Amino acid sequence: MSSISTLTISIDTLLLLVAHSVGDSWRLFVGVGSEQEARVAVEQVGADVVVAQGEWVQISSMLIWLASDLLGRFSSFAGIEAGGHGNGSSPPLSTLLPHIARLLPTYRPLDVNTKPLLLGAGGLSSGSHVISCLALGAVGAVYGTRFLLTPESCYPEPRKQILLQAREGSTIRSMAFDEARNTLEWPQGVDGRGLRNATVADYEAGLGDTTGRQDTYARAEKQGDAERLIVWAGTGVGNMDKISPAGEVVRELEQEAIESLERVRSMSS
Repeated sequence: MSSISTLTISIDTLLLLVAHSVGDSWRLFVGVGSEQEARVAVEQVGADVVVAQGEWVQISSMLIWLASDLLGRFSSFAGIEAGGHGNGSSPPLSTLLPHIARLLPTYRPLDVNTKPLLLGAGGLSSGSHVISCLALGAVGAVYGTRFLLTPESCYPEPRKQILLQAREGSTIRSMAFDEARNTLEWPQGVDGRGLRNATVADYEAGLGDTTGRQDTYARAEKQGDAERLIVWAGTGVGNMDKISPAGEVVRELEQEAIESLERVRSMSS
């Protein structure tokens, strides 16, 4: 099996670049959250994969589902449902994907000999989401939070356990997470999606001042306070209830996708 390595590069825009090498071949992934960013990624950055979501916090646990054996240039788009940092004004994936699918053929790739492909991401949790992305014009889907809940993920175990307790509606987009950690240097319009907790509640209630809330969070980090720890997650986290090896997750997603497609086919027969 060819070795795979990753290089992550942050630049001073909403774009975040991640380069993957498979053997001697490199593929450039660019995360975006709007049509304007997608055009820049294709025409000025030379993206192999444009991941339409404004966030790549979970890139180390990402899985790409492709409709066929495609290893050309990709475009991947994530809606506002994605966990971690991203463009707070990104539309839902169900709106973003068909919009980009319609415009992508009009872009002028930096390398005229390539044709970027489209992937969808953000809030995906089951194999049926692969089929929905295909129906919306993508050739595959990117999963993030789902692969945090694997033994292979380097995400801390206490945070994995918190993810397992999450339910539908447990996530929120907020600047509370960055205020708590004093990581407020993100470009204008970028915020983060994570699990709602006491840290968010204090921020929303204006309890104390910024310095006081940051001190409270610093103590919570040292103590491992599950009520306050920042845990990034997409909106699909409520559908996840176990930690499984990555290989099992892949097979489960595949089976769910097949079953979902068969259900759709049966409706048209």
